[in-house]
Amino acid sequence: MSGSAYAGLASPGDMAGRFNADHFFIKSLLALIPGSTLVQVQSVTNTPGQVTKIGQVDVLPLVNQTDGALPSGNPTPHGTVHGLPYARMQGGKNAVILDPQQGDIGVAVFPRRDISSVKANNPAGNIGNAAANPGSGRTNNFADGVYLFTVLGPTPTQWIAFTPTGFSMTDINGNTLTSDADGWHINGALVNPSGDVITKHGTSLDHHVNTLVVTGSDESGPPP
Repeated sequence: MSGSAYAGLASPGDMAGRFNADHFFIKSLLALIPGSTLVQVQSVTNTPGQVTKIGQVDVLPLVNQTDGALPSGNPTPHGTVHGLPYARMQGGKNAVILDPQQGDIGVAVFPRRDISSVKANNPAGNIGNAAANPGSGRTNNFADGVYLFTVLGPTPTQWIAFTPTGFSMTDINGNTLTSDADGWHINGALVNPSGDVITKHGTSLDHHVNTLVVTGSDESGPPP
């Protein structure tokens, strides 16, 4: 009615015979199944580092929709998808709290059926009462997505890492905790496997020798 039209995805060959037409029809139906895709986090319900239950994210699917116009199709961006639960490394009430942050680019997967009833019935993980009927008849819908993890991001400024020699942790303030065969290194000091603490200047708290030691109640001098 408006005089505008959209280019379809069918090629002339797709209409050449019943087999090709059926093949195109099946491919078109399969294309409606989102499976998984890259998304960008737009907002997060939890404050980073907050000790609370797993929250939700709003995400924007990043791979645009396109029509069949040549050479590469006219793009139509997606809208924001709201209220997706996200994955956390957690077992029972034990967790590593590393919630997504705004701007993260990660993977979202989309269950086949409506998961809204399960989400509503299990706000804090009710063991033994997790099952629920589908919330509606919708299938393969972005609204039922789950955000898994970040896959594209900058170099971290604080981290926990497993290294060839042990373990390494650095926070945003420059504090460090690393391990190797000598023991635990804490901001330059060493706690060796026997429990002795050696300062960053090389002084052992168990075996150092004080200077200026005198008999009586006077204080000794510092270690050399």
